Amino acid sequence: MPAADHPWNIDLCLEALDYGTQTGEELSKSLKVRQQAALVLGKLEPLFFHERVYDKLLQVMERDQYLSVKDAAYGALVRLARVREPVGAPLQ
Repeated sequence: MPAADHPWNIDLCLEALDYGTQTGEELSKSLKVRQQAALVLGKLEPLFFHERVYDKLLQVMERDQYLSVKDAAYGALVRLARVREPVGAPLQ
């Protein structure tokens, strides 16, 4: 299994989607981190439907103020939506 498909890499990307979004943090400086996290999630082969990943990307689409981050999240959502049925073990 390629390293990019390991669940801990997915977890890292999910955490990165929140980078700089807490009160008092500089949102604009973390823009590239959040954008890259969404791009990475969109490049992974969606062999499994993970509701947690889907929900997080949807949250980014609804709440992030930067269009480039929303665009990257949308691309990842489109790929993930191709896998309709939950398959395999969920991420812990």
